[in-house]
Amino acid sequence: MTDTVETTETIRPVDTAQRRAARVIGALYLVLMAAGVFAQIYVPGTFPGADDTAQRFLDHERLLRVGAAVDLLCDVGDAALAVAYFVLLRKVSWPLAALGAFWRLAQVAVLAAYTLTNTVVLQLVSGADEVRALDPDQAAALAWVATSAHTVGYSIGLVFLGLGSTVFAYLLYRSRYVPRWLAGLGVVASALLATGSLVTIAFPEATAVVNPALYAPMFVFEMTTGVLLLVRGVR
Repeated sequence: MTDTVETTETIRPVDTAQRRAARVIGALYLVLMAAGVFAQIYVPGTFPGADDTAQRFLDHERLLRVGAAVDLLCDVGDAALAVAYFVLLRKVSWPLAALGAFWRLAQVAVLAAYTLTNTVVLQLVSGADEVRALDPDQAAALAWVATSAHTVGYSIGLVFLGLGSTVFAYLLYRSRYVPRWLAGLGVVASALLATGSLVTIAFPEATAVVNPALYAPMFVFEMTTGVLLLVRGVR
């Protein structure tokens, strides 16, 4: 009797909608990872310090605008990922799947808002009527502050991402839709991401040390899960 209960509780049959959702999750993980490296790491890294001038921002105007567009596409993809995860995991626990989706959608809202900082930067350095009272150095300084706010907004979004991903990884562990060691890694990596992002908000000077430790486990979990679900799906 105990064995039967355990089997029913942890190994669940999947329907067609869940199989499709698993493939969608796999594809989105891989696409979003590539797009995120460009929009959320490369573009902000082009403007690393307060010595950036207004002309430097204007020289990279197209890069900033493309980065903002890719950011928004990532937000769309993250929203779809949240829904796909809910479809996949709702049979394991409807309340927890809904909570995970809610936190991931909260992440989307935060990151969509912080994407506006790219356009604020260009507004500050473009000589628009609203900022003509500022001299070029002041405009450049404010543009750098807006760029820094972009980084802080990203950390806030990562808190919600980590929380939602922790719930989804836990449900993957319960369901056995992926190997349990991988789901367990996802729980640890996601919780670490949420906790570490809070640390970088409170102690920005620790960012350079903390961030590599946050991203590496999450990268392994999302990359491996993405490939596994896209190629094999769930059974």
